[in-house]
Amino acid sequence: MRTMAKVQTDTYPSPTLSPKVMAIRIAALPTPERQRLALRKALSLYPDDANLLRLQRHLTDGEHIRRAAANGIFISYTSQSELFALALAEDLQAAGLRPWLDITHIPEQADWHLEIERALQRYHLMLLVVSPDTFTNEDTRREVRTFLSSGKLVLPLLYERCEVEKLGLWLSPINFCHSYSQGLEQLTRLIKPQ
Repeated sequence: MRTMAKVQTDTYPSPTLSPKVMAIRIAALPTPERQRLALRKALSLYPDDANLLRLQRHLTDGEHIRRAAANGIFISYTSQSELFALALAEDLQAAGLRPWLDITHIPEQADWHLEIERALQRYHLMLLVVSPDTFTNEDTRREVRTFLSSGKLVLPLLYERCEVEKLGLWLSPINFCHSYSQGLEQLTRLIKPQ
């Protein structure tokens, strides 16, 4: 019973606390994922608080992104952006990173949904290939919800012009619309260990 109360305190900041106290308590949580999850709840109560926004910037800085990418990267895409996702995975692999893409990592005879669920649990950084169909594709939306509800990072990659801010993601998109090579260079610089 006490453990349950502790978990609820960790992930659901009490609205009776001041935002400054919330930020201090959230920063004391043991993992960045738990911190981000609690912070998302706190920001829903106090979206403009400077202390909470400062903590958000810290938990989404380059170092946190690189740490999240260190054990591999989940690539989420829709069928319309499949060729882009495949090229991206190959280029990231060539750069020494470890991307996970369903069409290259799931054996034909495996349970597709189970393997995707395992990958969603295993990885801590998602590269979300964003285009207008991202907003209507239920599989992609579910993958994003799963990541965000675990306090993990979702980095949007703008494949086609659309209103990416409607997704409510904390990380700024990397633009691949005008130049694939420039987008790839910017992405690699951001996620590759220094």
